[in-house]
Amino acid sequence: MKVLFYTSADSSRLRYVLDFISKLIGIHFVVSFDSLEFENANIPKINYSTENLGGIQIKPHGLLFQNSLQKFEFDELETDELSMIFFLLSRYEEYLDFEPDTFGRFQAKFSYLHKTERMQIPYADVLVYEIKEKLLKSFPEIKFKENQYEKILTIDIDQAFKFQYKSFKRFVGGAVKDLLKFKVSNLLLRNLSYFGLKKDPWNIYSKIEEKMKNKPVIFFFQCGEYGEFDKNLPISQKAFRTIIRSVNSWALVGLHPSFQSNKDVEILKMEKRNLENVLGKNVSKSRQHYIKLEFPKTYQNLLSTGVYEDYSMGFPDEVGFRAGTCHPFFWYDLSKETQTSLLIHPFCVMDVTLKDYKNMREEHVYFILKNLESEVKKVNGKLYLVCHNESLSGHREWEKWDEVFFEFLHS
Repeated sequence: MKVLFYTSADSSRLRYVLDFISKLIGIHFVVSFDSLEFENANIPKINYSTENLGGIQIKPHGLLFQNSLQKFEFDELETDELSMIFFLLSRYEEYLDFEPDTFGRFQAKFSYLHKTERMQIPYADVLVYEIKEKLLKSFPEIKFKENQYEKILTIDIDQAFKFQYKSFKRFVGGAVKDLLKFKVSNLLLRNLSYFGLKKDPWNIYSKIEEKMKNKPVIFFFQCGEYGEFDKNLPISQKAFRTIIRSVNSWALVGLHPSFQSNKDVEILKMEKRNLENVLGKNVSKSRQHYIKLEFPKTYQNLLSTGVYEDYSMGFPDEVGFRAGTCHPFFWYDLSKETQTSLLIHPFCVMDVTLKDYKNMREEHVYFILKNLESEVKKVNGKLYLVCHNESLSGHREWEKWDEVFFEFLHS
């Protein structure tokens, strides 16, 4: 369905927003700069100007016609749905000065959506659907695209195994810590797992395959060097490579760039090559370890290495919609004022967020998940759940969490 769109000016920002709306609800915008043509047209139309020309009018804030970053009061965008959508999708506020957390990340509490208590709804999508309803009210014959709701399990593999296959030095170091802290049961399990007398508690890949049969699953493997925040096995470890190849036979596999890779794109390239060498194919998906996003650097680095789909768009410290959407969208690089080929798959909830940041108990988690699902269903989006093999193991501090997650995924 064609929708005539009048504007007195053009810009890459405006075209980006129109493209997002077009993909989401399946309409084709015909952009016009001729006010007389627009006024006389008898088809669905949107007037993006201050002129009184008829049609659905949205008065421009001005953000979409700028070509540089500027400080302003964000609530000014409340009367311009298109500018608000751009502001949210582009992560405009994260390019400005902010107070980072200890890992240098933008904190959810400083987000405009959090401050206005709209973090738990996909607000950019809601705005698109409001435009859709206005069009339907004036032109009830319009046929829109109907997307299908989908929930997708994504799993970050920070450490493929809890005890097994690690170096003898790491085994001894862990055992000494267990002794000093009188963790006798952990010491026993460490020894049994390390020497192959008992299955490692985090080796649950066959369990996930069985539980998620015929359902979408995406794994992200960390394939970098050992470091302060990077604890996985070396990629040279045979058992680790075997697990990666086995998982790849029944699930999608992407890269989990190390914390160290944020400082050096050459490290990122090496880690991508490591995973590609194991799989024998190109890797185009990724999610940042620690959800370490720095705009525009992180996404520019991913594109330069041949990653074209990223799953990092969510907050590590809060549940909700970081970019205000639960639909995949292309990243807009504000430093270059252009839409890129990097497709962003936003997530809205992560296991560690619930347990460590929100201090929730597993019996409350199902309610949170169902509430998020309700919001995503309203706009026929995708709910990406972020888990780790630790949380899906149900081991120790994650006891019964796996049951909650799998119950939700099958509900």
